[in-house]
Amino acid sequence: MKKLKLFTAIALVLSIIQLFATPQIVLQDEAAQFEMVTETFNSINVIESSAPTFTDLDGDGLLDLLVGNGNGYGVIYHYEQDSENSMSFTFVTDSFNSIDVGNRSAPTFTDLDGDGLLDLLIGENDGNINHYEQDAENSTGFTFVTSMFNSIDIGRYSKPTFTDIDNDCLLDLLVGEESGNLNHYEQDSENSMSFTFVTNSFNSIDVGILSAPAFTDLDSDGLLDLIVGNGDGDGVIYHYEQDSENSMSFTFVTNSFNSAGAEWESAPTFTDLDGDGLLDYIFGEYSANLNHFEQVGIEPFYCGDILIGNKVTRDYY
Repeated sequence: MKKLKLFTAIALVLSIIQLFATPQIVLQDEAAQFEMVTETFNSINVIESSAPTFTDLDGDGLLDLLVGNGNGYGVIYHYEQDSENSMSFTFVTDSFNSIDVGNRSAPTFTDLDGDGLLDLLIGENDGNINHYEQDAENSTGFTFVTSMFNSIDIGRYSKPTFTDIDNDCLLDLLVGEESGNLNHYEQDSENSMSFTFVTNSFNSIDVGILSAPAFTDLDSDGLLDLIVGNGDGDGVIYHYEQDSENSMSFTFVTNSFNSAGAEWESAPTFTDLDGDGLLDYIFGEYSANLNHFEQVGIEPFYCGDILIGNKVTRDYY
């Protein structure tokens, strides 16, 4: 009997605590929603066909912004973040490492061989991929390796990006091109410089013209989101999502990602500029400026006291 009374008393206390609890309902905006910040990010203009990418070249905790361009030029513009988590970037040079690939340079970074040195891969007008390697760890100097990385030639307007789609420790290289499809190559072995052609029609994706792929995980669900810019007059941006974790299969979501489009030749990239845990979405376009959108935040909505449950124990008499 004493045990029953004790059990009932404990249940009563728990009920009182539960009764006076004041939980909140949290409304979360869709992770794929981004708000416009500016169409002229840091007043950057690189003449024509801006193609941005971010990295930290010298390990100083400040982002470096590298922007490819067109109009008969294949140089790389370099800007550096003014301070940690700042939205402000300062111009460094319009001729990064004196690189000029001819026309419509489209840079991206990775570490191909796991040596701690960045590899800079640059797509271009002629459809090949140029390869430069960092001279030393945290160096801003890069040395030319080859203009024909893995003998890749997709015709015209190559725009490369890297990720590991199936989490097998082998890099996947996706290359956009003039025809609007995506070419897929996979690294032959871990830390190898050699890549093997898989398909020129990754997931049968076709965005019309001048495909420009970028990967991220918009909603932190462990599934990759593939965002693809294109060269149509309305510059719409396509969104595909990975079907399951580590899957090579992606499903079409929309051809109007965030309802934001460029005039021509949209070229997207993602980073977190200000360290607030929300993605910043930057895309270049034919007009050579950079459009900046920030992921919509998550805000609590207080609803007052809520009865979140009833006593579930049996009363004993």
